[in-house]
Amino acid sequence: MLGVLWNILKRPSLWTTIVALAAYWDHQALRGKWIYDDAGSVAKNVVVNGQVPWKDAFTRDFWGTPMKEPQSHKSFRPITTLSFKANWMLADYLGTADTEEHTHYFHVVNVLLHGINSGLVTEAAAFVFDDPAVLGGTSDGDILAQLITGFIFGLHPVHAESVSNITSRGELLMTFFFLVAFLSFASHLPARNTPSPKGAGGMMQSILCVYIIPWVGMTASLFSKEQGATTLCALVAYDFLKHHTSAQEYFSKLLFQRDSYSLRFLGRTVVLAIQTILMAGWRKWLNGESSPDFIYDQNPAGFAEHRFTRAFSLNWVYCLYIRDMIFPVYLAPDWSGVSIDLIEDISDHRALLVIFLWIFAFACVQSLFVGLPEHATILESEVRRVLLMAFFAFLFLPFLLSSHLLVVGGFMKADRVVYLPLFGFCIMEALLVKTLCCSYILEPAQTSPPVTAAKPNTTNESTTKGKSDPPPELKSESEAKKEPAPESENEPSAEGKLDSAEDKDKDLSTTTNSDNGKQKSEQAPKKPVTKSRLRVNLLGQLLCLIQIGLFSVKLHERNIAWSSPVILWTKAFNVNPRSHHTMYNCGYELSLRQRYAEAEEVMRPIGNARVDGPSNTFVYAMVLYNLGRCDDAHYYIDIAMDVLEEQRIEGGIRHQSSALDRTKSNLLVARGYCTTENFQKQGRILQEAVRTDPRNTYAVQQFQAYLNKMEQIKEMKEKYGMDVPGM
Repeated sequence: MLGVLWNILKRPSLWTTIVALAAYWDHQALRGKWIYDDAGSVAKNVVVNGQVPWKDAFTRDFWGTPMKEPQSHKSFRPITTLSFKANWMLADYLGTADTEEHTHYFHVVNVLLHGINSGLVTEAAAFVFDDPAVLGGTSDGDILAQLITGFIFGLHPVHAESVSNITSRGELLMTFFFLVAFLSFASHLPARNTPSPKGAGGMMQSILCVYIIPWVGMTASLFSKEQGATTLCALVAYDFLKHHTSAQEYFSKLLFQRDSYSLRFLGRTVVLAIQTILMAGWRKWLNGESSPDFIYDQNPAGFAEHRFTRAFSLNWVYCLYIRDMIFPVYLAPDWSGVSIDLIEDISDHRALLVIFLWIFAFACVQSLFVGLPEHATILESEVRRVLLMAFFAFLFLPFLLSSHLLVVGGFMKADRVVYLPLFGFCIMEALLVKTLCCSYILEPAQTSPPVTAAKPNTTNESTTKGKSDPPPELKSESEAKKEPAPESENEPSAEGKLDSAEDKDKDLSTTTNSDNGKQKSEQAPKKPVTKSRLRVNLLGQLLCLIQIGLFSVKLHERNIAWSSPVILWTKAFNVNPRSHHTMYNCGYELSLRQRYAEAEEVMRPIGNARVDGPSNTFVYAMVLYNLGRCDDAHYYIDIAMDVLEEQRIEGGIRHQSSALDRTKSNLLVARGYCTTENFQKQGRILQEAVRTDPRNTYAVQQFQAYLNKMEQIKEMKEKYGMDVPGM
């Protein structure tokens, strides 16, 4: 029992999970309000709040709109929606619905999912850093790399939006199912020179873990968030980079040598490709005949007409994602509209950074196809393998559907979409630390016990006396292939996996002569056993500790920000003051707290309806009313009314009559507030607001308040004989 407990405590994934959970377990953050998109995806979602049966989750989009309707967002995520439904039912059962504690268990589930994902990322890293013999003869370096990967993933501030924002649970679930699929696939992937599973049991286990579970995981990932569609593609990339040196060598072995393992890889790829096409096709069919109605203002880079502008601007956004991964300071929930300047000319200095990004991507693709020269050392080969695996399998492919290359989305840049792709970045950083900051020191030699040799040692020791071989990481691949593997390297690694890359075509497993009667009993001479111990230089230790410390501080700041709308949007405005969406939300939250002067200053650029639509004008007019500037409010309301009529004539999905009526009703309420000189006229305006949109609860409440006030005035007039101005 103690041995089992000790083995659990030694697992790096346990500690990365605990650290990730502790980082987000804050009393204030776990009880934050509905914020940003939470109202639409959770609180007002008819599937979640029970206005329609839970089965409607399979016919409605993420926001509760039927998928067949043209105005549907087409974001079909039934697993995420049903997880919200379960949380809502739990709140009803506990009696916390519609209280300050309503969001508590929503946040708890998000934090638990992130903690689990951090542990699974650490476990997945073990299948990437899984060849300790190559980089120094010990598994300590691989364990360190796993810990670095897990800690950075768990503590990175860019993840705060995915974890602290309830709406972003889809990212967490999508990543969870992706990692389950990967771990099942990687842990049962047959190595080179390993015979195919024999017997019905072994074959069924292989089919289950290599094909069935990954397919189910990919399906669940896809129906948690659309980006999960590339799950099996990432598994193919991992499989190829794990066992093949380059595409050129692979096709050479496949076409000319008829290599059996290459044929098996091709078979796995075909099966996974068919599974991906089937699920992606089904998901596309669910969208129906209409497509999401995204507009230029949501994603100017993605919808840019000029190819040069689109290509360079989109890739500049990728550069900003990389900046946030390395230096996560400029984090904000919205980057739509004019938030990010487009690159429209090659003379723009940002174009040079985009070109550098392309050079790096081209170098990765070239290395994937061509490989390294024969004189490359084993260390260089291992660094290349891990780097390409991180780039293609865990960064590029998980990010592909968020890149706007295949499908243009309704966002320009969003922190949440790099939740899973950050895994690839974490692997790259762990590789950098392991390669540059780690070394191995030899401990005093010990004498090994006598070993029974199959044959007497016939090596002429005088020919090797005084000579020493270079360390394995400095030998070329060709030299490494010619040398017999030492007995200590013939065992599986600490993770229980064999390294079976093509640069080790020979079987490293040791075979023993089992012919009875031929085995000799001579004792082999005692050999000194030398052990190596991992050493991380002081600079590497300091840099890792400083980074983890700074990330933890920034993460706490972002976690708290996502618990309060006013904190979130004021910080967002400080980071990105150009976003119209941020201006509106920041001004709205400030106005709710009666900070009208600040709200007016923030909303001033979007007060005119011709800048960003008439919806903003309503809030801005109410702010002006509270500042005593009703003349200015009337001016902006008149402009907004003209814009509404123009939109009504234009029509379309975005200018539906119901939405326009709601905006007009709100504007009439604002006009009524500013008509204080004549109570009767004010009443007529408020009554018109209710008639325009009878379902506008806000307008109904204001008109009812007006009627109550008028009743009180009437009673006072009858009782005291007072005359009221404007009556």
